[in-house]
Amino acid sequence: MANWIGTARTNYFRVKDELEFRKWAAQFEVVIVTDDAGRFGLYTASDDGGFPCMRKNGDEDEVIDFAEELSKLLEDGSIAVLMEIGHVKNSYVTGFALAVNSLGKQVSLMLSEIYGIAAAGFGVDPNTISEARN
Repeated sequence: MANWIGTARTNYFRVKDELEFRKWAAQFEVVIVTDDAGRFGLYTASDDGGFPCMRKNGDEDEVIDFAEELSKLLEDGSIAVLMEIGHVKNSYVTGFALAVNSLGKQVSLMLSEIYGIAAAGFGVDPNTISEARN
């Protein structure tokens, strides 16, 4: 059975409290990066490369919303953009981008949305466009 292999990265954003942000991020397999403007970003260091969706809670795994948790750490007015892309044996390419603000509001899009956008933009039946897989 093949595994999904991915990579994930954020933009640079501002946080309310650097120590609190670093403590939160230390729970996960992520790497913190900074830019010259003193902003923070993250990329994943996990085996699969995706953003965390689980956290150990004692002996149990707890489902989490990584972006929602991150939003609570953002400075007012700051926006974090999370991008993730991956594949299974260079087939079944998947990806998304999600933006979250300091109030917890999220907007997102999936790479697979391109099929509907292309069909509408070129005025063709969506079934005439093959998917990028196999």
